Amino acid sequence: FHCEQPLQDTHVRTVRRLDWSPAKLATYLYDKAFGGSEDSYPSIPDAYAEALGDAGMAAYHACLQRGWDDLPALPTKAGWMTKYRYIRLRDPLLKRAEAAGDLPAMLALYQKTASDERDCLDAAERCIAHEAWDELETWLARAKQAASHEFPHQQVERQRLEVRLYLQRGEEEAAAALQWEIYQSTRKLGDYRQLVNLATEHDLAVDYRRRAHDWLVDGLDKTPQLPFGWGPRMVDSLLEIYLIEGRWDEAQALCAERAVSPTLLHQLAQALKAPDESLPLYLRLVRHEVQQTNNQGYRDGIALLRELQGRLETAPQRDAFEAALAQLRSEFKPKRNFIKWLNEAFSG
Repeated sequence: FHCEQPLQDTHVRTVRRLDWSPAKLATYLYDKAFGGSEDSYPSIPDAYAEALGDAGMAAYHACLQRGWDDLPALPTKAGWMTKYRYIRLRDPLLKRAEAAGDLPAMLALYQKTASDERDCLDAAERCIAHEAWDELETWLARAKQAASHEFPHQQVERQRLEVRLYLQRGEEEAAAALQWEIYQSTRKLGDYRQLVNLATEHDLAVDYRRRAHDWLVDGLDKTPQLPFGWGPRMVDSLLEIYLIEGRWDEAQALCAERAVSPTLLHQLAQALKAPDESLPLYLRLVRHEVQQTNNQGYRDGIALLRELQGRLETAPQRDAFEAALAQLRSEFKPKRNFIKWLNEAFSG
């Protein structure tokens, strides 16, 4: 592989020396780009821009356009190899149309691949960027028609764009109702904030803050599937809300009753002003780290203890901290590395 770069550089220099017409050079490079050996060459046409010049680049894009025009509409559920040819032909044409601010040209390119939900969503986003709201509705409808159960996250992407369309039309209640559906699907903090901000800004009748809280509380003892397999648990979504809204008592009560994300528990420990309140949370986090039974966990646990120590203000708090260290030494005595580093960190 170390030979590839010198060979590619040599090819670019050689092409510059040719006295071919722009059209001939463009056709030659197009054949290299789509002849099956494109991986052997540098980026076409960008690496050859100097040799092509403006006329050659225009001729190369004409080759791309002819290749694109010869393709049929992308078949539904086309395989990757089929899609790959469409992508390679279309992307440079899209880039050129985007540089010219030519939305009709961009949408004409997407028209051929409208059987793919991802492409429909991309076209819809370009409509928003160009404030083509009537076109947006059309592309959202196409995205919905092309939707696949294999990509549920794309449904949420489409719904987010639909919310923007509702807002553009002045249909704030419909926008909020759809945003509520989105939050139920994702349980993400950003979607909750969007929902609450929307309801507050437009003074909507529905109290979505209360609705979200009650829905999460009701779901704490249920075992619903995580949204799309990657969203937060109900308890963590609820704790996130308590944290951003400064509802410290409710956050502490929730953490006392249930297992929560260590990251969120750490955020709560840092947010509590009184070391007496944060100390048990820090110790809970330290135990979690040490129980990972690896050196990184031991170091992270000690770092948490140092953080806690830096917040102590009174003699009783420092005494409680020393007692906690003694308890940890006894509890994790078999973990030799942890005990060694703990003693080094808190020798005094």
